Amino acid sequence: MPTISVIIPVFRVEDYIERCARSLFEQSFEGLEYIFVDDCSPDRSVSVLERVAAQYPKRENSVKILKNEKNLGVLKTRMKGIAAATGDYLIHCDADDWVVQDMYEKLYREAVSKNADIVRCDFYKSDGNTHLPCTQSGSEDPVRDLLLGKRQGSLCTHLVKKELVDDPRIVYPVQNMAEDMTLLLQYFLLAQSYSYVNEPLYYYYQNSNSVSSGDSKEKIVSQAYQMSENVGIFHTFLLQTGIGSEWKNEIVFRKFFNKRWLLPAVDSVRNCRLWLDCHRDINFSLYRNPYITKREKLISLLVELRLYPLLRKIIRGR
Repeated sequence: MPTISVIIPVFRVEDYIERCARSLFEQSFEGLEYIFVDDCSPDRSVSVLERVAAQYPKRENSVKILKNEKNLGVLKTRMKGIAAATGDYLIHCDADDWVVQDMYEKLYREAVSKNADIVRCDFYKSDGNTHLPCTQSGSEDPVRDLLLGKRQGSLCTHLVKKELVDDPRIVYPVQNMAEDMTLLLQYFLLAQSYSYVNEPLYYYYQNSNSVSSGDSKEKIVSQAYQMSENVGIFHTFLLQTGIGSEWKNEIVFRKFFNKRWLLPAVDSVRNCRLWLDCHRDINFSLYRNPYITKREKLISLLVELRLYPLLRKIIRGR
């Protein structure tokens, strides 16, 4: 039985998956299970993966390549990988990223030495040439840090016990935006203990072509409402378990974050409704929230008064 299952969705990563796969197959830790899930990738991603895997015969029995019958998106693809995982611990990896050679060994040793249900590490932001280390020690409260955006919320830098992942109280997200954070928040609330390796072990590849500053209004609105729905999933988890009622202000802040995402689409008086309809339950409480700045509260008021579209160039220039 493997000790750690690594889940890797595969979709349109022909140019990057070789780098990712080699970093995984060359890990110093032996007890690994690799679960690649092909989300009907239209390019040569899988054939590149198979070619690279053949060059590591010692890993042959550790590699699983699953295939979705149709394109499902990253969330459902990851869920398929979780269902197939047999390791004691579980972690994710994005196929355009890569990892330090001893990442999983260090995370596992920390988990065993501290008897931790979750172990996280720092990471690099990389364009492929320049690697910027990002350290996020955070406070003693990972839930608060995640809700306030003070800590990175990716499943790729968190090693989690499989029995925690399989807890029947977990409410799975339904959308592809903020799905990592929705799960991590629940994991941390259910975990008995957690630890931290103060070292960057994961490389996040920042592809300048993957995110466009010129995203369409429709895409911005879709992303905001996907995040909103997943935050609602977490709120449902809190209500069902009775855990974490002390994070009311932090939850309001996280909902406000989703509203703020919509601002580029609020370019007319008519579109002010987009803002008002997103998380309507915080339209009044946001003004009393200690984490939301005075400037952000002013913007919210201007949207409510339908003045923001007329003044937004001035406000954004401040």
